[in-house]
Amino acid sequence: MAGPVEDKGSLTDRLDDDRRKMAVQVSELKEDYNVHRRLRGSVQKCPWFWIMGAVLLGFLFSPLPARRKEVYLWADPLQGKPSREVHPPLAEKDESRATHKIWSLIKPLISAYVSREVYKRAKGPSKHRRAEAERP
Repeated sequence: MAGPVEDKGSLTDRLDDDRRKMAVQVSELKEDYNVHRRLRGSVQKCPWFWIMGAVLLGFLFSPLPARRKEVYLWADPLQGKPSREVHPPLAEKDESRATHKIWSLIKPLISAYVSREVYKRAKGPSKHRRAEAERP
């Protein structure tokens, strides 16, 4: 027994409809998985949380030491073996050391101030503050 015979025109119409539906579903999936757009929207929606996170992340990573570049010098260029001596970089000026010490003292104060200000603005008025503001 053969199934019902469908018209070729109706089959092409159904195929076109299915293709349109699939194209819509694919475009919706592309929008849902567009990480760049979602990240930008999140930053625009609540920028203070992103700023606070960046400050905290910078504060956490600030104690990590900088990567030092080691320079190996050969005594004889034809020998091809590096000497075991590692020459440290040239000594920095006393000003830069003083600046570094001052910065290491001021940095926690600045980060505490910035995080307190961000917390005040992100938190908003509390019930206790609203009650005090409404009193005559």
